[in-house]
Amino acid sequence: MIAKKYNNPPIVILENGWDTKGGSSSPVAQALAGYQRIIVLNGYIVNFVAAVTEDNVNVKGYFVWAFMDNFERGSYVPRFGLVYVD
Repeated sequence: MIAKKYNNPPIVILENGWDTKGGSSSPVAQALAGYQRIIVLNGYIVNFVAAVTEDNVNVKGYFVWAFMDNFERGSYVPRFGLVYVD
């Protein structure tokens, strides 16, 4: 087990998320709802909490990737953000 081998180091989860392939071609209402993203991110978070509470994993932080879609790349495909950008 990693915790025993490395003395239960602190862990921070970075850039965890769900991409929506074809998101830019989805209807706006569907893109705004983001049901798949909600289900997947909820699953990640539930499992992180279980790792901490049941297995004493030393998780110190969790960051979803990314707050906004990839507008800086000049493309919204695939969509990663929590906030819809058109």
